[in-house]
Amino acid sequence: MKGNKEYIDSDEIGLKFIFDLPNPIIITHGDVDGLCAAALLVREFKLNNKLEVPIFITQPFSLKHVLKEIKNKDMKGSLIIVDLALSKKSLEQLSSGCVVIDHHPSSAEFIDELNKIGVYHLIDLDVSASQICGTLVTQTKFNMYLAKMGGVGDRRIIDKRMGKQAMKVSSAMSLNPKDDAFRASIIADLVAGKKISEMKEVARKSKQAFKVLDDVKETGEILYDGDNIVVKFYENGFGKASVLASKLAVITKKVAVVLTLMKGNNNQYLVTGRSPEENGKPVLDIRKFVSELTTSGEGGGLEKAASCTIKKSTLGDFIEQIESNDKAIQDKR
Repeated sequence: MKGNKEYIDSDEIGLKFIFDLPNPIIITHGDVDGLCAAALLVREFKLNNKLEVPIFITQPFSLKHVLKEIKNKDMKGSLIIVDLALSKKSLEQLSSGCVVIDHHPSSAEFIDELNKIGVYHLIDLDVSASQICGTLVTQTKFNMYLAKMGGVGDRRIIDKRMGKQAMKVSSAMSLNPKDDAFRASIIADLVAGKKISEMKEVARKSKQAFKVLDDVKETGEILYDGDNIVVKFYENGFGKASVLASKLAVITKKVAVVLTLMKGNNNQYLVTGRSPEENGKPVLDIRKFVSELTTSGEGGGLEKAASCTIKKSTLGDFIEQIESNDKAIQDKR
């Protein structure tokens, strides 16, 4: 089924055929939702006698590089892209027969292009990627745990107990943002039926990460502090930006924007934003903001939480855009 609708609802489980695809290759987001979604798919593939499923873990702004890597390695297989917001750059790397399972608005904006290319897609903006994958797999108790945990991790489902476990995973992964081997080990444990609360390495790394995070928080430099938006730069914040932005938004009750230097590229900033809600809606549409801001064509997320990259040389223009958005929010009030 090559989506003939603008959106394919996740209860239309027309992508179950993917478990019959030869040589599946999964590319997933390196957050809680992405890991749970990948684990759900791998568990189902194993039921279909596909015991070895390569998994690539990445971020939306790096998806194009992973797609190039797979092409350069001449890996033959059926690509399944999960929980990764598409961009124009990554779209250029897709070919007929790929599968996209996602919940980000930016991916939904490319429905026409996906159809033209011949990409199978299951996109539902109302739930997490794990919840979508949960509709495709065998309905076991543990699979439903994974679907819910992914939803909790993406704040689509509110559950305080599971929320603490999701936060543990996020903080543990922030200790070394490039440690995809650790992320892969979490997926392997989930595939094996181990809950996050049972993962000793996650608990150990999480404790370490919170200590590091406390130290990093003290080093932040305020670049802008307006009536409705606060911008802070953390020199050593890469991999921790999401947590730092979330905490900053809670503390200041403002739209929080965190800048960190990209790992291995001191000429680029990673920009991560979080928006509080007012009357049930985000004060600022962060996704739209970063899509207008990015100088690389890479970025995306949700209305309340999104990221992008910008050139370091454009910092002055960036602050001007922040001021303009701050004024626009104030004028609406």
